[in-house]
Amino acid sequence: MAEESRNLSKSDLKEDQFLEWVLEAVEYVKERRQYFIGGVVVIILAVVGVNLLIDQQEQAKVEASQLLGQILIAEEEGRAEEGMSMAQRLVDEYAGTPAAAKGVLLLANRYYNQQRYEEARSLYQGYLDSYEPVDVLVFGAWNGLAACLAAEEKWDQAAAKYQQYAQTHSGTQQSAYALWQAAQCYKAMGNTQQQKALLEQIIRDYAESPLVSRAREEQNML
Repeated sequence: MAEESRNLSKSDLKEDQFLEWVLEAVEYVKERRQYFIGGVVVIILAVVGVNLLIDQQEQAKVEASQLLGQILIAEEEGRAEEGMSMAQRLVDEYAGTPAAAKGVLLLANRYYNQQRYEEARSLYQGYLDSYEPVDVLVFGAWNGLAACLAAEEKWDQAAAKYQQYAQTHSGTQQSAYALWQAAQCYKAMGNTQQQKALLEQIIRDYAESPLVSRAREEQNML
């Protein structure tokens, strides 16, 4: 009978490699059982523990994604308070999952809209400190932090936050927007010199940005 063949996925290959490692480890312990009393039992327990942890992590991701979907539906239907309550649960109970990362920013944005700026800032910073960076979410968190400061009329701190983002993410359309927002902060402070410098930077370094025309218009008014 011809041997059946099939294409192995990356997941299959990882599982095969892991199983091979376990079998080699068990054989190693058997050959040196006088040195590893109960070693086989320990390895089996470790394998079971790893598999259980993986299953729990995957289940948590699924549950978190489902809860995020419920939050979005609640908001779409105008059930804002219920949505916030579920978002808080998502952040608290499923911390570390991709869905919780989005939940952090959702909740922070709600606090911002309610003018609860300190709580919003804490959540924006919490995303940056604790979650794997995703470009659009990183920008949302940085922009949220700066927007909170601007809403509190801490113009110099807000401008610095926007400029810090632009410097560390140079060359992106988001950084052009951050520079524009920083220029608006300096405008609010009456610092036309810094405002003009940032407008010139947008025109010079972000020629493809739709903000260039606005930057030129504002520059001509200075």
